[in-house]
Amino acid sequence: MEMKTKDYSEHDLDHAFDPNDSEDITRWEVLLLKLTQFQPDAESKTNAILAAISKLEQSLVKDPFNPNTVWWLGNAYKERGLMTPYYNVAAIYFDRAIEFYELALME
Repeated sequence: MEMKTKDYSEHDLDHAFDPNDSEDITRWEVLLLKLTQFQPDAESKTNAILAAISKLEQSLVKDPFNPNTVWWLGNAYKERGLMTPYYNVAAIYFDRAIEFYELALME
């Protein structure tokens, strides 16, 4: 089973941002996740990932059946797990990521 997700780029941001549109929120937070790779230190990267998770969860409340939001939320939790030095804590984030990946594949 292949999951097709939308991979957003800066070209998708040419229109006005609508904070009530779940697709706009997802679009911005995906770009934030992509930018985390350029953060100068682990703390900045972790804070950006946590911000993206928070906003993606808000987007999911607005549109709980958006597979792109669900998939990217899985990616955000996976990235958070990779940034966690303690196995038992990282496992929680990875388990959460797996839940979102599975949910995205079901939709």
